[in-house]
Amino acid sequence: MKNTKELNIFITIVLILICSYIICSLMIKKENFIGEAPKDLTEIQIDSTQCSFPPTGRTKQACIDRCMNPNDRQGWGGDLCTSDSCEQICGECLDKSSCRWLDTNKDEVPDVSDIVLKKNNIGNPVIYWTEPHCPKDSPILYYIIVIESDQFTDKVRLNTFKPPEKEMSNEYEIFNLVSIDNKNTIYNISLFSRNKNGFSEQSNKIRFIALKSDDFSEQQFTKKDVIEDKSKNIYTNREKQAIYRLIENKLS
Repeated sequence: MKNTKELNIFITIVLILICSYIICSLMIKKENFIGEAPKDLTEIQIDSTQCSFPPTGRTKQACIDRCMNPNDRQGWGGDLCTSDSCEQICGECLDKSSCRWLDTNKDEVPDVSDIVLKKNNIGNPVIYWTEPHCPKDSPILYYIIVIESDQFTDKVRLNTFKPPEKEMSNEYEIFNLVSIDNKNTIYNISLFSRNKNGFSEQSNKIRFIALKSDDFSEQQFTKKDVIEDKSKNIYTNREKQAIYRLIENKLS
């Protein structure tokens, strides 16, 4: 009888210990779950405050432009996809299949160019540069002049220019670069070179400010003057040579 009583007490104690263990385990799991939830929410919050564009493109600049494209950038961050964030994302890409410029042998494409900008007598910007070095069997096919504005990221303009044969010094006049929405508009102008192997890196960027009509009115000229003076620029050959020497000095 005494043994049976002791056995019951022992079984009761064991059951109490088992139940205590189960209850403690459930409480610990519950606490862990509650503690992890804010962490997950924080991580989600961090993701929602960053541009999440998946880098891709033929050139790094094309990748940046695609990242900032106002038509569909809402899919990866909207206004968070700024020029700086997109440049960082594309600059850190390591996937050669997506970021195709990574798979280009830099010795086979043209060297980077350095451009100089001058205004002509009708206010149009004219850019000057010398032909960059590239392999003899892969000459320059054409140049791409890129015109962008930080104020209006949805307005990107690309002009192509095929260089004259056996011409080392190049110049290109840009027409119709006017203010947008009657506001002083800052344009960033740069250049890429292209041969059969691919694109060069982007040249230096030069700013050109198109003044709004009120500020521009002090420059008095008529449409007839513009048409008659539409031929290139006012610089003499001597002045052009000085410009090209400046470019060569910057590249050396």
